[in-house]
Amino acid sequence: MIITDDHMHLYNHLKLKALEQFRDAGGTHVFLVNLLCHHYGIRPTSGKDFREVFERHLSL
Repeated sequence: MIITDDHMHLYNHLKLKALEQFRDAGGTHVFLVNLLCHHYGIRPTSGKDFREVFERHLSL
């Protein structure tokens, strides 16, 4: 059986542990979505400011 979470965030206090919990509960697939800018302490003023958000998300 395929069990998918189609909108999952990884918060800093759980990070990859959240994925392990999902898997341990029977989950098989996830679509990871980055957090909003303020979760990273970033206040963007232009499009290029979002690069830091995506870099932090990918570094998890």
